[in-house]
Amino acid sequence: MVDKKFKLLEKLLPHIEKYVESGGEADPIRFANWVKGDELDVDIPKSEESSVFDPASFMKKTQPKAAFSFYLTRLNKYAKYYLKEAFAGTPIKSADDFAYVASLAYAKELSKSDLIRMNVGETSGGMDIIKRLEKDGMIESFQAESDKRSKHVRLTPGGQGIFFSVLPNLARVGEIVRAHLGDEDVAKLVEVLSALDSFHKNIYDCEKEYNLDVIEREYLK
Repeated sequence: MVDKKFKLLEKLLPHIEKYVESGGEADPIRFANWVKGDELDVDIPKSEESSVFDPASFMKKTQPKAAFSFYLTRLNKYAKYYLKEAFAGTPIKSADDFAYVASLAYAKELSKSDLIRMNVGETSGGMDIIKRLEKDGMIESFQAESDKRSKHVRLTPGGQGIFFSVLPNLARVGEIVRAHLGDEDVAKLVEVLSALDSFHKNIYDCEKEYNLDVIEREYLK
């Protein structure tokens, strides 16, 4: 055990010396983050040499592919914050709620399973959204003439009115999310995102489980 400690210390000493010479502070977290960059031969900007380490910025330099998915996930979180404010005062509480309502505004009526699959949801989570929207008077269930085996859902008049009332705020969120990107950049980005959506929607429709080995073998040829 003692030998291992000395060997570890021996490996750390060169890093400590370089860290001190570069003006590093006596902060173990900053030192650890600095070592990550030094080991990978990456110059970490001062903004990343802090106790609030930004994994996305770090991955951007070291693992661009991982950073890509990480940035998409984080942008989605930012959008959720804006949407929460856009939907304030209405029964619509999330982007998923709005997507379900918008689907019914377009399709007029859908079976519950079709509505869930249209919005790339899981059955249990999708049913929770439907129940909540129905409880809040946004949608209603009914027995469709064309399908006696399952109930369909549709917007109530009140739900339709709320849907149209939030559209102006939704447009404002779109402007905020796009930030300072020009129309041409936005069009290109939408095209790329649409291609990615089609790729992953195909996996969602065809696979019951998200086995990474299967997805790599069958879809990334």
